[in-house]
Amino acid sequence: MRQFVTFLALLCLTNSVCLAQRSRNRHTKKENVTVESLISDYRFREASEKLQKDISNATRRRRPTDQLEEQLERVRSLEVMLSATEKVHFVDSMVVDKNAFLNAYHLGSDCGQLVAVKELFPEDVLKNINHGEVAYCNELNDKIYFSKQEDSGLSGMYVSERIGDVWGKEEPLKGVAAEGAVQDYPYVLSDGVTLYYADKNPEGLGGYDIYVTRYSSDNGTFLKPENIGMPFNSMANDYMYAIDEMNNLGWFVTDRNQPEDKVCVYIFQPNVTREVYNPVAVGEEAMVRYAKISSMKESILNEVSLAKAKERLQQIISQPSSREFGEKVRYIINDRTVYTSLLDFKNKEAQNIAMEWAKEFSRLQKAESRLNQMRQDYNKETATKEDVAKVLQQENLVNNLRQRVNILAKNMRMVELK
Repeated sequence: MRQFVTFLALLCLTNSVCLAQRSRNRHTKKENVTVESLISDYRFREASEKLQKDISNATRRRRPTDQLEEQLERVRSLEVMLSATEKVHFVDSMVVDKNAFLNAYHLGSDCGQLVAVKELFPEDVLKNINHGEVAYCNELNDKIYFSKQEDSGLSGMYVSERIGDVWGKEEPLKGVAAEGAVQDYPYVLSDGVTLYYADKNPEGLGGYDIYVTRYSSDNGTFLKPENIGMPFNSMANDYMYAIDEMNNLGWFVTDRNQPEDKVCVYIFQPNVTREVYNPVAVGEEAMVRYAKISSMKESILNEVSLAKAKERLQQIISQPSSREFGEKVRYIINDRTVYTSLLDFKNKEAQNIAMEWAKEFSRLQKAESRLNQMRQDYNKETATKEDVAKVLQQENLVNNLRQRVNILAKNMRMVELK
């Protein structure tokens, strides 16, 4: 009996020691977790708590806390960004070679063109000036946006405009070029004022982050760029954000969770207005999954919308490009005379009208393509009053643009020939 009691006592003592050891191990393991590892795992709340504790300890020991407080400010901004993660509806994704990711982009003909910088500039220019990797040329082929290294050693966004056959001097984008660290991968929406680009900015999440800004004609400069947030941006490199407004498709590329020579290109359906998850409703774990894009299946479009999106994508892929890079606009003056450059115009007033005509003609082409797409998607059995109103509104826009284009063309010819 005494032996049994002794055995029980030893067993209880052993269990107590084991439990204490496990508790110490857990505590030690928790203490050994670094702030950076918590951040990389999107455990921002825990990182914030640890930093606050570290600041208290440093203060008590009369040690400097500046760096810790800067870290805490960054972590708190990441917490806010996580809570505002956008609800993105994905269409597809593909892992491709890092050096050939542009091959996965299939933008409509009215979206302008993304071009590798090495295809734009002569070899001697590339050797003398450090340009970025990708340039964007607008749909009128009269503006090129690209990155160029500045005297400070940082990279800023520049633009070059074409007048006739001549490309003008490259100019820095005011409000953008001096704001970042290493900028590249520009894309401009059809409004001509909304610019997306990537920047290795110290205030970002890490690596390249995608930013958006808009040009203010009142100030003659771009507004302060804004980080577009999660899930588009991560601790890795995220860049080349592009939107095909006509076909309602978007692209961006990331190297998160990829080998060094690979990247993942995501195709998604852009939101008309920004939609975010409710962190209280979905919970912290789900918010982290959505922000990381841990599983695209959780955010993929429903079957009907997905099928339509993939059909639109296939139509873009199957359609031949309507214009090669740098192809000129044709200005028909009469049956015998066709200009291919604004410099061909003899009359300055006619030249100005021609510039306006080219812009409106481009708008008309996009509006007509949009109307055709809306008519293809239209279903009498399921169409709502709102659907009917949108089609009618688009028809009115097309008719108005046609009238304006015709009037401008007539005035252009009349002024040039008088």
